[in-house]
Amino acid sequence: MNAPAVAVLAVGAFAVGWFCLLGSWAGSVARPHVGPLAAVRVAVWTIQHTLLPERIILGGGMIDDHFDLFAEAARSAIDAATLNPRGCTDVVQARLGNRAGLAGAAQLVRLA
Repeated sequence: MNAPAVAVLAVGAFAVGWFCLLGSWAGSVARPHVGPLAAVRVAVWTIQHTLLPERIILGGGMIDDHFDLFAEAARSAIDAATLNPRGCTDVVQARLGNRAGLAGAAQLVRLA
């Protein structure tokens, strides 16, 4: 699998930011009364339509403790994505957990 085929979803600020930006939008993907799960649905749906990744990696913070809930929300967004062929995107848990940001920053410093 090549690098562009992998999308990493850092739910924290990204997903919550998208959810707040979309405000009261209540389409088939987001339901404002669900909070963080709706934010994950919106973020995954957006990534799915933008990048068509083979894998979406969820990790960090709340997701590490409640991966099953967030993975279900991500999979429902993938199923709702109209451009996605069924069964082509995996949702997996990040192996690095909360250390993923630190590892990514170290890699960027190394590449600079």
